[in-house]
Amino acid sequence: MRRGFLALLGLLVAYGWSAQQITVKDLVSNAPIEGAVIFSEARTAFLKSDSKGRVDITALLPCDSILITHVAYESQAVSTSLLKRSPFTVTMMPTVIQMPTFELKAARESFFESPKQMVTLSEKAMETTQPRTTADLLERSGEVFVQRSQLGGGSPVLRGFEANRILLMVDGVRLNNAIYRSGHLQNAITVDPYLLERTEVIFGPGSLIYGSDALGGVIHFRSRRPKTLPYSRKKTSLRFAQKMSTATEESASHLDFEYSGDRLASLSSFTLTRFGKLRMGENRLHGDAEWG
Repeated sequence: MRRGFLALLGLLVAYGWSAQQITVKDLVSNAPIEGAVIFSEARTAFLKSDSKGRVDITALLPCDSILITHVAYESQAVSTSLLKRSPFTVTMMPTVIQMPTFELKAARESFFESPKQMVTLSEKAMETTQPRTTADLLERSGEVFVQRSQLGGGSPVLRGFEANRILLMVDGVRLNNAIYRSGHLQNAITVDPYLLERTEVIFGPGSLIYGSDALGGVIHFRSRRPKTLPYSRKKTSLRFAQKMSTATEESASHLDFEYSGDRLASLSSFTLTRFGKLRMGENRLHGDAEWG
């Protein structure tokens, strides 16, 4: 009887000792986290996990909870009562740092010997100007001249070169080429301005990196792209815009739906626009009845 009692007491002591040791692991990869800092509830003492993610928290007890932190993970407070449950493992969520998108363009000549001028029209600029078409977006930027004879048109002109000598691109896909046709092109207005993330306008001979079609420059439309989310998260978003103008008898409706998951992302967009007639002004202060 006495030996059985001592054996039971030894098991209880061993269980109590093992409960003081925890293992800190990555929630995504399940790999042990080295260097995780464990603070006591009063923040008067702390410990660090070893290369296997293990740490003995006996020195921090007794307390109701502990705080686990790491520079690459989100901090979290854990109740000591939960640590008594096997297998005494604490998982931490990695901290996601999203860097802004940037592009790297390489040229064979020296940067100081290659005259390049580039203007980027952001999505915020589009929301501010509220353009009717992408041609309006380019015109209101003050950097591009746009030729039009009616509201359903818009042909950009760069450095005196008409649209047939300007390369128009959407996400790397060409809309025209040098032998497409002569004179002005209305291809730019076929791009939905509500779906653009940014527009890049490249002037001068530096645009020849795109080929012989870009004599006058390059206008590159960059559309919004659906993005996946890490850690099995899901997100859906719906955007709706309605615009009306009495001066041009314009009405525009836009709807887009975006779904983001850990493995699948999609973006669907629909835009309907209608315009009235472009009328010539009746007041002619220049006095010439045959002009304007």
